[in-house]
Amino acid sequence: TYRRLSTVDALTNVLNRHGIERFVESLEATRVTASVIFIDIDHFKRVNDLRGHYGGDRVLRKIGEILGAHTRNTDGLGRWGGEEFVLVCPGASLSSAADRAEKLRQKIKETNFIPEDPLPVTASFGVAASRADQSFDDVFRQADEALYLAKSRGRDCVVAAADDQMHQVTGARKGTWAMLSGRFKLHK
Repeated sequence: TYRRLSTVDALTNVLNRHGIERFVESLEATRVTASVIFIDIDHFKRVNDLRGHYGGDRVLRKIGEILGAHTRNTDGLGRWGGEEFVLVCPGASLSSAADRAEKLRQKIKETNFIPEDPLPVTASFGVAASRADQSFDDVFRQADEALYLAKSRGRDCVVAAADDQMHQVTGARKGTWAMLSGRFKLHK
């Protein structure tokens, strides 16, 4: 149907940006809190350069399948744009979302994306959790900042905005973050 086409990404068969925005609007309307996980495929340009756009499309489709296979039916999974995906997990705490991100990170790393011409693929993850008094715009920005930090720390890792710092993390002050490596560690 037309409505489905307007909210689903044709290549990966997950929600598109418009679909995710609609999903988030429905959460905001019912005042449900959620965790947001931003996922960015590391060095994706290199995949396209080495395997062409057909290879790049295969990697994007497979990432969509991996994420979809490990997503609850209450979650919103979408392709945010290019090689970036977003997973919105209603009711999930920061630590449970970070644990899920770590499992997804390992799953992606272990997957042989192009069996006849093996290509290692990794992804970086940024995680943030909303509170009742906070807009989803803030949470998306915090998850995006955490993703930026994951990339600046060498990629192929999960960075979560520290729970007790959430209210203090703004675009102007990136403060303290929790880095996930088996468990939370605070980094200043």
